[in-house]
Amino acid sequence: MMIPYIITGILCPIVGWLTDKFGKRLHLLFVAIIILMIFFIFFYILPEGPHNTIIAVIPLVLFGVFNGIFESTIWPLYPVIIEERVLGIGLAGTSIMNNILMAIVPQINGYLHDKESTKTHDDYQLVLLFMLFLACGGMFLVLWLYIEDGGKRGILSQK
Repeated sequence: MMIPYIITGILCPIVGWLTDKFGKRLHLLFVAIIILMIFFIFFYILPEGPHNTIIAVIPLVLFGVFNGIFESTIWPLYPVIIEERVLGIGLAGTSIMNNILMAIVPQINGYLHDKESTKTHDDYQLVLLFMLFLACGGMFLVLWLYIEDGGKRGILSQK
């Protein structure tokens, strides 16, 4: 399970440097969400059983790449979007929403897992579909932000 965090740790400074040099943060956010969706789809189609341990490394690498790109591009957008006098409130609001979701989403996942699993079969298909649905929601939010920013001419796509 340490694979995504090692990749994130290596990738964050590289992606941060690239976005500072070239911009295109919203494009990278969109790419990150696509990678996250591929991560969930990969786990959805991955066969169950002990033989898939090696294959499971692939989505873990994908999650590390997603996290490295996402973390390096989302946080630098805050000072651009939010006025300096309320930047702390904006970051606090993000932290509040993050913590609320981290409390609610596992409960929903547990409910979906219990609803789908039987005593002889442990299944995560509904959980993965729910997480894919949330990733699609994130993609639509990034597209909305891109449109609101004015596409390629917007301030969020500049260096």
